[in-house]
Amino acid sequence: MELIDVITSKENRNRAYKKVVVNKGAGGVDGMKVEELGAYIKENKDEIVQSIKNRTYMPKPVRRVYIPKDNGKQRSCHDAIEQALEYLNEGYEWVIDIDIEQFFDKVNHDKLIQILREQVKDSTTLNLIRKYLKAININRDKVEVMEVDIWSLERYST
Repeated sequence: MELIDVITSKENRNRAYKKVVVNKGAGGVDGMKVEELGAYIKENKDEIVQSIKNRTYMPKPVRRVYIPKDNGKQRSCHDAIEQALEYLNEGYEWVIDIDIEQFFDKVNHDKLIQILREQVKDSTTLNLIRKYLKAININRDKVEVMEVDIWSLERYST
């Protein structure tokens, strides 16, 4: 079984849909509300899955949503160090805190796909990831090309 078959499987689509609903996902740039998503998927799932598998699928534009850190506050260096010390005292050996807000805006797509190709042997999946990396971002009344979180494909592969 190819990875794209796992991604587009009924089980994975259902799991992704449930995550969107439970997380109260934001509506898309197409104006569709999360409450409308289930009916849309039921009506269009075969066409969506087929277009993904035959590489004609084009991701919809993605609305960038910022998720605030702990209670909407930015963490200070002191807070981060304090939290890291707590983790170390609990027995953790590594503490990694990464802010990936602009990672996909700046990462070299060709290099990323090259690295992924070492582990992902399914060219259809790599093609889909590349399309998502090049998706259009709608962000506060302006349109910009951006790299998107590949997990956003859950909404459209469901």
